[in-house]
Amino acid sequence: MNLQYISDQNGIHKSVVIPIEDWNRIKEKYSGLEDELSEDVYQLSKEQETAIDIALDAMNNGEEISHKSVTEETRKKYPQLFKNR
Repeated sequence: MNLQYISDQNGIHKSVVIPIEDWNRIKEKYSGLEDELSEDVYQLSKEQETAIDIALDAMNNGEEISHKSVTEETRKKYPQLFKNR
């Protein structure tokens, strides 16, 4: 299999390109793979939906928090989400 890696400016692999023949063999071997990959990757978890609903309710009740404030608090609580930024 002749893979081509696409890397960022730091040399970290971000994507891979494989020949179509290899992709077709992989799909045959792992039935259902393509369906799984085509599912919405941005599907929210129940926890995320709840958090968004809470934020929207707060906004509708006149409770506003700046984007900067949310980003700062998120960076403190979940620093792993900001490693590459």
